[in-house]
Amino acid sequence: MNVTGSANKKVEKKRRKNRFKIEIVGNGTSTAFQCELKPLTTEPPPTREGQSYMIHVYGWPHSGTGYLRQTLTDAIQNDASLGSVSMQYGRSVPGITVIQHEGQFMQTAFPKLSNRKKMIDRLKDPEREGRLFGKMMYAGDTCVAETEEVLEYSKNQLFAEWLRFWPEPNSTFLVQKTPLLDVQLLERLKVMPSLHVIVVRHPMSYARMHAQAGAELHQPYNWLDSWNHVLTGLSGVEWYAVITYEALVLYHDQVVRELVEVVRSGVARYEGASHASAETIRRKLHLHRTKDDPAAYLDLGKTIRLNWKRCCDDKKCLRTLQSLTEGVLPHFGYVNEGVGTLSSRPKTVVVSKDYGRVLFSSEGSALKRLRGAEGEAPDASAGSRPSQALLRKMRN
Repeated sequence: MNVTGSANKKVEKKRRKNRFKIEIVGNGTSTAFQCELKPLTTEPPPTREGQSYMIHVYGWPHSGTGYLRQTLTDAIQNDASLGSVSMQYGRSVPGITVIQHEGQFMQTAFPKLSNRKKMIDRLKDPEREGRLFGKMMYAGDTCVAETEEVLEYSKNQLFAEWLRFWPEPNSTFLVQKTPLLDVQLLERLKVMPSLHVIVVRHPMSYARMHAQAGAELHQPYNWLDSWNHVLTGLSGVEWYAVITYEALVLYHDQVVRELVEVVRSGVARYEGASHASAETIRRKLHLHRTKDDPAAYLDLGKTIRLNWKRCCDDKKCLRTLQSLTEGVLPHFGYVNEGVGTLSSRPKTVVVSKDYGRVLFSSEGSALKRLRGAEGEAPDASAGSRPSQALLRKMRN
């Protein structure tokens, strides 16, 4: 009998087990996710050389998180004053199957999107299911640790698992992206200063969610639910930037310049150094495209138009979308292409020029200095923390 082999299999099976517990609790409108962190390791954090900063990239699926991750990584790489940068790459390691180059697949500390979706599917109630997709996006934020010691174990475990996927783990900046909205969770689990970069997209311009039948009828509600949670929670986050996908596409150079300024400002703050705005030379940041016109990336495809129309044909969906269009979406700079207004009906959505930059950030003062040095005076609200007026509208 091979006792050693049998014991090793048991250890490996235990090591592969998810280190969390997730479930759906409540009924009707009070239905919500509930999660508990349950790390199996008490190992100390991995040792590394030098000071590093982690950059997390977030957003809904299909909202441009991969594009943002690559763009920001390239921008840091092209600025010698910032230091080195490494982006996670998926590869097979024992116990973890990586489907894409996404941090959620490279760890077992918190629930992946598939873990959350499985909980929803078990309800077998289409109406409840449809209105849980927004909560699914930030379900990780509900993860709690029984004690501070358990929280420390979870931090160390997550970092140890992720560290294997950065080709240059001693780089100044370690970048990971996951199309989820667990900003508060990853702020709690940070083992080094962490920048949270979040991309928003108009709710109906990518109204598709895992081929779930009828999901488009709940999209305005789920968009509002998820972004209300994220923006409200930013009050407890030290270092962040929120941009729109539409601004990144149409005003790429300006948005990237400001993201680099957010990086520079946060690093200076953590290092206790005085910070002057970045050089204002308008260095061209090339974006590799397959289309001549950037706006072409914002065109509504046939499926998106159809889903949007279905929402407009549904009284409840249309009412929520109209409320968003009139009270909330203007705070993100959204307008229809070629006009200065925004309609609830299926039309190409862009952002106005004043919103072609970082939308909200912890580094608002640095961004204002940069804009002043460049001789520009955009909308005073752009680049600061989310206003109380916007948060009230999102709650109501």
